Amino acid sequence: MPHPLKVLVVGGGVTGTALATLLARGGVETHVAEVKPAWTTLGSGITLQGNALRVLRELGVWDAVRARGYAFDSVGIRTPAGDLMFETSDLRSGGDDLPATMGMYRPDLQAVLVDAAERAGAVIMLGRTVTSVDPVVFDDGTTGSYDLVVGADGIHSSVRSMIGVDAPPEPVGMGIWRVHARRPASVVRTDLAYGGPCFIAGYCPTGPDTLYAYLVEPSRDKAAVAAADKAEIMRALAEPYGGAWTEIRADITDPGRVNYTWFESLLVRGPWNRGHVVLAG
Repeated sequence: MPHPLKVLVVGGGVTGTALATLLARGGVETHVAEVKPAWTTLGSGITLQGNALRVLRELGVWDAVRARGYAFDSVGIRTPAGDLMFETSDLRSGGDDLPATMGMYRPDLQAVLVDAAERAGAVIMLGRTVTSVDPVVFDDGTTGSYDLVVGADGIHSSVRSMIGVDAPPEPVGMGIWRVHARRPASVVRTDLAYGGPCFIAGYCPTGPDTLYAYLVEPSRDKAAVAAADKAEIMRALAEPYGGAWTEIRADITDPGRVNYTWFESLLVRGPWNRGHVVLAG
């Protein structure tokens, strides 16, 4: 089967830029339409398992990822007070020559993947919204002719709606607070605490000096969470937790480094494509 000659990837996140890199490297003319006018990646950190690291190596960005992230091979379970209850080796799902797990600051991963896509020859169009996929029409009125259109525009995908796939994300009743903060010296892997006031209190190192920490609770009204109050709310939720959380909590001071969102479930049943338009991720 011949490769498509020209592909439009809608969405410039992890999936979109990784796909664009592989397509462009294979000689396919590849355009990426990203609705944001600048790279303002939401989130504090990301935990990459070995299978993801294997793909990043195939993309040719493993050295850049390894230089920016924090690798580890085990996970711990702690009491809310911070005492270690259990630890175990994590599965090296990417192979024995890769770490089991790596934590990374999400904007750093985004920057690495954007650079890889551009070096491979993909054309990235920032601030460009796709308003129709058949035919392809952009928000400025221009059009494009593509052999394949890939919707890699996230859980609230506009492409999914455009092709008539009725599968809205459903809240599951839990919300998560995340913060990007300084890494205490004692944090050398992901540790999780259950049984406290939150469902889960956890953290993951993302670099030599940084981590992201998170608290999972019953979902609250997002509209009632004022941006200026996010740090104060997360500090209060973290108050009952000990161990490394004492230092982490002291560093939760900037509301701009805290984000709150809901967990949502999404399952697309049946085909993920309509003609030459396909959904990814």
